[in-house]
Amino acid sequence: MLFDGDNDQKNKFIDHSMWNRLINDAKTPLTKGVHQFQVDLEEFLNIEKPNSKRGDLKPINVIKKHVSGEIAMDKLEELKAIVHGITSV
Repeated sequence: MLFDGDNDQKNKFIDHSMWNRLINDAKTPLTKGVHQFQVDLEEFLNIEKPNSKRGDLKPINVIKKHVSGEIAMDKLEELKAIVHGITSV
């Protein structure tokens, strides 16, 4: 499981720290592994985010940046290592 930690921010709408703990605590024996990005995947990959009001565009944005070669190879290798580490694949 990969997820954005959003710096454990707390605002009037959401307490990310609480949600992050909830996600981590929800692991079961079927959960291979968990990795929380400190901020988010886009920050980790050093790519710009879509408009903050359009969170639904985040997945396609990452795919487009990858396909167009805008993600540095070292960041892709780091991501690959993270995925390998939490999946053992």
